[in-house]
Amino acid sequence: MTTVPGMAAGAELARRSGGPAAGGIVRRDIDVNGVRTSYLEKTPTESAPTLLLLHGGDFSAPISAADWVPQLDRLGTRFRVVAPDRLGQGFTDNPSGRYRYDMASVCAHVGDFVAALGLDRYVVVGHSRGAMSAVSLALAAPHRVAGLVVLDSNTLTPAQDGATRAFYARARERRLGDTETDLVRREPALNSYAEDHLTDDFIGSRLDVWRSARAAAAREAMADEQTRTGFLRDVDRLRQTVLQAIDRGELRADVLVVWGREDPSAPLARGLELFHLLADSPDRDVRLHVVNHAGHYAFRERADEVSAVVAGFAAARLSTDSRAR
Repeated sequence: MTTVPGMAAGAELARRSGGPAAGGIVRRDIDVNGVRTSYLEKTPTESAPTLLLLHGGDFSAPISAADWVPQLDRLGTRFRVVAPDRLGQGFTDNPSGRYRYDMASVCAHVGDFVAALGLDRYVVVGHSRGAMSAVSLALAAPHRVAGLVVLDSNTLTPAQDGATRAFYARARERRLGDTETDLVRREPALNSYAEDHLTDDFIGSRLDVWRSARAAAAREAMADEQTRTGFLRDVDRLRQTVLQAIDRGELRADVLVVWGREDPSAPLARGLELFHLLADSPDRDVRLHVVNHAGHYAFRERADEVSAVVAGFAAARLSTDSRAR
Protein backbone atom coordinates (compact mmCIF):
# COMPACT_ATOMS: atom_id res chain seq x y z
CA MET A 1 0.00 0.00 0.00
CA THR A 2 1.37 3.39 -0.99
CA THR A 3 0.49 6.72 0.58
CA VAL A 4 0.28 9.49 -2.00
CA PRO A 5 0.15 13.00 -0.53
CA GLY A 6 -2.54 15.30 -1.87
CA MET A 7 -2.26 18.97 -2.59
CA ALA A 8 -3.45 21.50 -0.06
CA ALA A 9 -4.84 23.82 -2.72
CA GLY A 10 -8.13 23.49 -0.86
CA ALA A 11 -10.33 20.73 0.49
CA GLU A 12 -11.01 19.24 -2.95
CA LEU A 13 -8.24 16.65 -2.69
CA ALA A 14 -7.66 14.82 -5.96
CA ARG A 15 -4.08 15.53 -7.04
CA ARG A 16 -1.38 12.91 -6.98
CA SER A 17 1.50 15.17 -5.94
CA GLY A 18 2.18 18.11 -3.67
CA GLY A 19 2.23 18.92 0.02
CA PRO A 20 0.38 17.51 3.03
CA ALA A 21 -3.21 16.48 2.44
CA ALA A 22 -5.84 19.02 3.37
CA GLY A 23 -7.96 18.55 6.48
CA GLY A 24 -6.36 15.26 7.50
CA ILE A 25 -7.44 13.56 4.25
CA VAL A 26 -4.82 11.34 2.63
CA ARG A 27 -4.73 9.68 -0.78
CA ARG A 28 -3.40 6.14 -0.94
CA ASP A 29 -2.93 3.43 -3.56
CA ILE A 30 -3.51 -0.29 -3.15
CA ASP A 31 -3.15 -3.15 -5.61
CA VAL A 32 -6.46 -4.88 -6.32
CA ASN A 33 -5.90 -7.91 -8.54
CA GLY A 34 -3.28 -6.07 -10.53
CA VAL A 35 -5.28 -2.83 -10.78
CA ARG A 36 -3.72 0.13 -9.02
CA THR A 37 -6.63 1.48 -7.01
CA SER A 38 -6.55 4.96 -5.54
CA TYR A 39 -8.61 6.05 -2.57
CA LEU A 40 -9.06 8.88 -0.10
CA GLU A 41 -9.18 8.27 3.62
CA LYS A 42 -9.70 10.27 6.78
CA THR A 43 -9.35 8.58 10.16
CA PRO A 44 -9.79 10.35 13.52
CA THR A 45 -8.66 7.37 15.65
CA GLU A 46 -7.58 3.79 15.06
CA SER A 47 -10.75 2.47 16.67
CA ALA A 48 -13.19 4.66 14.71
CA PRO A 49 -16.03 2.79 12.94
CA THR A 50 -15.85 2.68 9.16
CA LEU A 51 -17.85 4.37 6.43
CA LEU A 52 -17.30 3.41 2.79
CA LEU A 53 -18.27 6.09 0.24
CA LEU A 54 -18.82 5.12 -3.41
CA HIS A 55 -19.10 7.85 -6.04
CA GLY A 56 -21.13 7.58 -9.25
CA GLY A 57 -20.51 8.12 -12.94
CA ASP A 58 -19.03 5.81 -15.55
CA PHE A 59 -15.69 5.26 -17.24
CA SER A 60 -16.04 8.35 -19.44
CA ALA A 61 -16.89 10.79 -16.61
CA PRO A 62 -14.26 12.89 -14.74
CA ILE A 63 -15.78 11.88 -11.41
CA SER A 64 -13.67 10.62 -8.52
CA ALA A 65 -13.56 10.22 -4.76
CA ALA A 66 -12.77 13.95 -4.58
CA ASP A 67 -16.52 14.56 -4.98
CA TRP A 68 -16.84 13.30 -1.40
CA VAL A 69 -14.41 15.75 0.21
CA PRO A 70 -17.15 17.83 1.95
CA GLN A 71 -18.37 14.60 3.55
CA LEU A 72 -14.86 13.35 4.33
CA ASP A 73 -14.21 16.65 6.10
CA ARG A 74 -17.32 16.28 8.26
CA LEU A 75 -17.77 12.54 8.74
CA GLY A 76 -14.04 12.00 9.15
CA THR A 77 -14.07 13.66 12.57
CA ARG A 78 -16.12 10.73 13.89
CA PHE A 79 -15.59 7.80 11.52
CA ARG A 80 -12.83 6.21 9.50
CA VAL A 81 -14.03 7.26 6.06
CA VAL A 82 -12.75 5.45 2.97
CA ALA A 83 -13.64 6.67 -0.53
CA PRO A 84 -12.15 4.80 -3.49
CA ASP A 85 -11.88 5.96 -7.06
CA ARG A 86 -13.91 3.24 -8.72
CA LEU A 87 -12.56 1.05 -11.51
CA GLY A 88 -11.50 3.15 -14.50
CA GLN A 89 -12.33 6.43 -12.77
CA GLY A 90 -10.33 9.08 -10.95
CA PHE A 91 -6.78 7.80 -10.47
CA THR A 92 -7.67 4.10 -10.44
CA ASP A 93 -6.42 2.11 -13.41
CA ASN A 94 -8.68 1.21 -16.31
CA PRO A 95 -10.09 -2.32 -16.52
CA SER A 96 -7.59 -5.09 -17.21
CA GLY A 97 -7.13 -8.75 -16.35
CA ARG A 98 -10.34 -10.05 -14.81
CA TYR A 99 -12.09 -6.67 -15.14
CA ARG A 100 -13.89 -5.32 -18.22
CA TYR A 101 -15.67 -2.14 -19.26
CA ASP A 102 -18.95 -3.26 -17.69
CA MET A 103 -20.93 -2.62 -14.54
CA ALA A 104 -20.41 -6.13 -13.18
CA SER A 105 -16.66 -5.49 -13.16
CA VAL A 106 -17.14 -2.16 -11.38
CA CYS A 107 -19.13 -3.90 -8.64
CA ALA A 108 -16.68 -6.81 -8.43
CA HIS A 109 -13.74 -4.41 -8.15
CA VAL A 110 -15.39 -2.61 -5.22
CA GLY A 111 -15.85 -5.93 -3.44
CA ASP A 112 -12.24 -6.87 -4.14
CA PHE A 113 -11.08 -3.45 -2.90
CA VAL A 114 -12.94 -3.96 0.38
CA ALA A 115 -11.30 -7.38 0.76
CA ALA A 116 -7.82 -6.03 -0.06
CA LEU A 117 -8.24 -3.27 2.52
CA GLY A 118 -9.51 -5.76 5.10
CA LEU A 119 -12.71 -3.88 5.97
CA ASP A 120 -14.66 -6.03 8.40
CA ARG A 121 -17.76 -4.09 9.42
CA TYR A 122 -18.94 -0.87 7.83
CA VAL A 123 -21.81 1.25 6.54
CA VAL A 124 -21.66 1.76 2.78
CA VAL A 125 -22.88 4.94 1.09
CA GLY A 126 -23.49 5.00 -2.66
CA HIS A 127 -24.27 8.05 -4.77
CA SER A 128 -25.96 7.78 -8.16
CA ARG A 129 -24.47 4.82 -10.05
CA GLY A 130 -22.26 4.13 -7.04
CA ALA A 131 -25.37 2.90 -5.22
CA MET A 132 -25.44 -0.14 -7.50
CA SER A 133 -22.06 -1.21 -6.13
CA ALA A 134 -23.22 -0.38 -2.59
CA VAL A 135 -26.31 -2.59 -2.81
CA SER A 136 -24.27 -5.35 -4.44
CA LEU A 137 -21.94 -5.30 -1.43
CA ALA A 138 -24.87 -5.42 0.98
CA LEU A 139 -26.34 -8.43 -0.83
CA ALA A 140 -23.02 -10.28 -1.11
CA ALA A 141 -21.73 -9.64 2.41
CA PRO A 142 -24.65 -9.01 4.79
CA HIS A 143 -22.48 -9.99 7.77
CA ARG A 144 -20.12 -7.10 7.00
CA VAL A 145 -22.49 -4.37 5.82
CA ALA A 146 -24.07 -2.82 8.91
CA GLY A 147 -26.17 -0.37 6.91
CA LEU A 148 -26.76 1.01 3.43
CA VAL A 149 -27.20 4.65 2.39
CA VAL A 150 -28.54 5.42 -1.09
CA LEU A 151 -28.06 8.97 -2.38
CA ASP A 152 -29.95 10.14 -5.49
CA SER A 153 -29.61 6.93 -7.50
CA ASN A 154 -31.78 6.71 -10.57
CA THR A 155 -29.74 3.60 -11.47
CA LEU A 156 -31.56 1.64 -8.76
CA THR A 157 -35.09 2.88 -9.37
CA PRO A 158 -37.68 0.48 -10.83
CA ALA A 159 -39.05 2.85 -13.50
CA GLN A 160 -36.72 3.69 -16.39
CA ASP A 161 -37.96 5.85 -19.27
CA GLY A 162 -34.73 7.03 -20.89
CA ALA A 163 -35.05 10.58 -19.55
CA THR A 164 -31.97 10.27 -17.36
CA ARG A 165 -29.76 9.02 -20.18
CA ALA A 166 -31.07 11.85 -22.38
CA PHE A 167 -30.17 14.33 -19.62
CA TYR A 168 -26.58 13.06 -19.46
CA ALA A 169 -26.28 13.05 -23.25
CA ARG A 170 -27.14 16.77 -23.21
CA ALA A 171 -24.84 17.44 -20.26
CA ARG A 172 -21.88 15.82 -22.01
CA GLU A 173 -22.55 17.26 -25.45
CA ARG A 174 -19.60 19.15 -26.85
CA ARG A 175 -20.46 22.66 -28.02
CA LEU A 176 -18.61 25.00 -30.31
CA GLY A 177 -16.05 26.95 -28.32
CA ASP A 178 -16.14 24.66 -25.27
CA THR A 179 -13.08 24.74 -23.06
CA GLU A 180 -12.02 21.80 -20.90
CA THR A 181 -13.48 23.66 -17.93
CA ASP A 182 -16.83 23.94 -19.73
CA LEU A 183 -16.78 20.21 -20.42
CA VAL A 184 -16.18 19.15 -16.82
CA ARG A 185 -18.40 21.84 -15.25
CA ARG A 186 -21.56 21.47 -17.32
CA GLU A 187 -22.87 18.22 -15.85
CA PRO A 188 -22.60 19.16 -12.14
CA ALA A 189 -23.95 22.65 -12.93
CA LEU A 190 -27.04 21.27 -14.69
CA ASN A 191 -27.47 18.68 -11.94
CA SER A 192 -27.40 21.19 -9.06
CA TYR A 193 -30.06 23.39 -7.50
CA ALA A 194 -27.40 26.01 -6.67
CA GLU A 195 -23.83 26.22 -7.91
CA ASP A 196 -22.08 27.42 -4.75
CA HIS A 197 -20.44 24.01 -4.30
CA LEU A 198 -18.82 24.20 -7.75
CA THR A 199 -15.67 25.72 -6.34
CA ASP A 200 -12.43 26.23 -8.23
CA ASP A 201 -10.96 23.35 -6.21
CA PHE A 202 -13.81 21.02 -7.16
CA ILE A 203 -13.61 21.88 -10.85
CA GLY A 204 -9.82 21.61 -10.60
CA SER A 205 -10.12 18.08 -9.24
CA ARG A 206 -12.26 17.10 -12.22
CA LEU A 207 -9.86 18.74 -14.64
CA ASP A 208 -7.01 16.73 -13.14
CA VAL A 209 -8.91 13.55 -13.91
CA TRP A 210 -10.06 14.70 -17.36
CA ARG A 211 -6.49 15.54 -18.45
CA SER A 212 -4.96 12.24 -17.34
CA ALA A 213 -3.82 9.66 -19.90
CA ARG A 214 -5.95 7.03 -18.13
CA ALA A 215 -9.13 9.10 -18.55
CA ALA A 216 -8.38 9.78 -22.21
CA ALA A 217 -8.01 6.05 -22.82
CA ALA A 218 -11.27 5.34 -20.98
CA ARG A 219 -13.14 7.96 -23.01
CA GLU A 220 -11.79 6.41 -26.20
CA ALA A 221 -12.92 2.95 -25.06
CA MET A 222 -16.40 4.19 -24.18
CA ALA A 223 -16.71 6.04 -27.50
CA ASP A 224 -16.88 2.62 -29.14
CA GLU A 225 -20.58 1.95 -29.74
CA GLN A 226 -20.36 -1.72 -28.89
CA THR A 227 -18.54 -1.05 -25.60
CA ARG A 228 -20.92 1.70 -24.50
CA THR A 229 -24.04 -0.23 -25.50
CA GLY A 230 -22.73 -3.30 -23.69
CA PHE A 231 -22.06 -1.23 -20.58
CA LEU A 232 -25.60 0.18 -20.54
CA ARG A 233 -27.10 -3.26 -21.14
CA ASP A 234 -25.10 -4.57 -18.20
CA VAL A 235 -26.39 -1.72 -16.00
CA ASP A 236 -29.95 -2.70 -16.93
CA ARG A 237 -29.26 -6.38 -16.28
CA LEU A 238 -27.76 -5.71 -12.87
CA ARG A 239 -30.63 -3.40 -11.96
CA GLN A 240 -33.12 -6.17 -12.60
CA THR A 241 -31.02 -8.66 -10.65
CA VAL A 242 -30.76 -6.32 -7.66
CA LEU A 243 -34.44 -5.36 -7.70
CA GLN A 244 -35.47 -9.00 -7.87
CA ALA A 245 -33.20 -9.79 -4.91
CA ILE A 246 -34.78 -6.94 -2.95
CA ASP A 247 -38.25 -8.18 -3.88
CA ARG A 248 -37.31 -11.65 -2.58
CA GLY A 249 -36.27 -10.14 0.74
CA GLU A 250 -32.57 -10.88 0.33
CA LEU A 251 -31.43 -7.39 1.31
CA ARG A 252 -31.06 -7.57 5.09
CA ALA A 253 -29.31 -4.29 5.84
CA ASP A 254 -31.15 -1.26 7.17
CA VAL A 255 -31.40 1.45 4.53
CA LEU A 256 -31.35 5.23 4.53
CA VAL A 257 -32.50 6.85 1.28
CA VAL A 258 -31.38 10.47 0.85
CA TRP A 259 -32.67 12.47 -2.12
CA GLY A 260 -32.38 16.03 -3.36
CA ARG A 261 -35.88 17.44 -3.83
CA GLU A 262 -34.88 19.29 -6.98
CA ASP A 263 -32.75 16.57 -8.57
CA PRO A 264 -33.20 16.99 -12.36
CA SER A 265 -31.56 13.72 -13.48
CA ALA A 266 -32.99 11.46 -10.77
CA PRO A 267 -36.38 13.02 -9.94
CA LEU A 268 -37.71 12.71 -6.40
CA ALA A 269 -40.66 10.65 -7.68
CA ARG A 270 -38.15 7.93 -8.59
CA GLY A 271 -36.65 8.12 -5.13
CA LEU A 272 -40.08 7.65 -3.58
CA GLU A 273 -40.66 4.58 -5.75
CA LEU A 274 -37.39 3.10 -4.54
CA PHE A 275 -38.19 3.94 -0.93
CA HIS A 276 -41.58 2.22 -1.11
CA LEU A 277 -40.00 -0.87 -2.69
CA LEU A 278 -37.40 -1.07 0.09
CA ALA A 279 -39.88 -0.24 2.86
CA ASP A 280 -42.21 -3.11 1.96
CA SER A 281 -40.01 -5.51 3.92
CA PRO A 282 -40.84 -5.76 7.64
CA ASP A 283 -37.37 -7.16 8.38
CA ARG A 284 -35.32 -3.99 7.96
CA ASP A 285 -35.52 -0.37 9.03
CA VAL A 286 -35.88 1.85 5.94
CA ARG A 287 -35.82 5.63 6.23
CA LEU A 288 -36.19 8.49 3.78
CA HIS A 289 -34.67 11.95 4.06
CA VAL A 290 -35.53 14.55 1.42
CA VAL A 291 -33.10 17.46 1.13
CA ASN A 292 -34.89 20.67 0.20
CA HIS A 293 -33.28 23.08 -2.26
CA ALA A 294 -30.78 20.50 -3.48
CA GLY A 295 -30.21 18.62 -6.71
CA HIS A 296 -28.29 15.49 -7.64
CA TYR A 297 -25.30 16.58 -5.55
CA ALA A 298 -27.27 17.09 -2.34
CA PHE A 299 -24.34 15.71 -0.32
CA ARG A 300 -22.29 18.67 -1.54
CA GLU A 301 -24.97 21.35 -1.77
CA ARG A 302 -26.26 20.64 1.73
CA ALA A 303 -23.18 19.00 3.19
CA ASP A 304 -23.94 19.76 6.85
CA GLU A 305 -27.48 18.41 6.66
CA VAL A 306 -26.55 15.24 4.79
CA SER A 307 -23.52 14.45 6.96
CA ALA A 308 -25.63 14.81 10.12
CA VAL A 309 -28.29 12.43 8.82
CA VAL A 310 -25.74 9.88 7.57
CA ALA A 311 -23.72 10.08 10.81
CA GLY A 312 -26.78 9.44 12.96
CA PHE A 313 -27.84 6.47 10.85
CA ALA A 314 -24.33 4.99 10.71
CA ALA A 315 -23.52 5.46 14.39
CA ALA A 316 -26.65 3.60 15.45
CA ARG A 317 -25.73 0.62 13.25
CA LEU A 318 -22.04 0.49 14.01
CA SER A 319 -22.52 0.47 17.76
CA THR A 320 -21.79 -2.62 19.86
CA ASP A 321 -25.52 -3.37 20.13
CA SER A 322 -25.98 -3.22 16.37
CA ARG A 323 -23.12 -5.68 15.82
CA ALA A 324 -24.85 -8.13 18.08
CA ARG A 325 -28.10 -8.05 16.13
